Amino acid sequence: MVTFTLKPLGGRDKAALKEMMGEVERFYSTFVTRVVRKPHSEYQKESRPILIGAPDRPVLKNEKQELRDVKINAGVHMHAILWCLGNRD
Repeated sequence: MVTFTLKPLGGRDKAALKEMMGEVERFYSTFVTRVVRKPHSEYQKESRPILIGAPDRPVLKNEKQELRDVKINAGVHMHAILWCLGNRD
């Protein structure tokens, strides 16, 4: 499980969310090249890590949250599951 908390983003919700998703995609494209030598190769397709992510908004909780955590990007961050299968040979 991976949580992405990003730098402050300007703009409306849709624009900020699009930028967040772009940052997560940029992370994945860099990460995949560290795990698999040639990620675009048909032979390496099965070895590529899988990343499934979704935005998460803060909700009212009984526990107080730190202001710094809620203030940046209105508390929106991304959660993802990163699954590395490794080489199946």
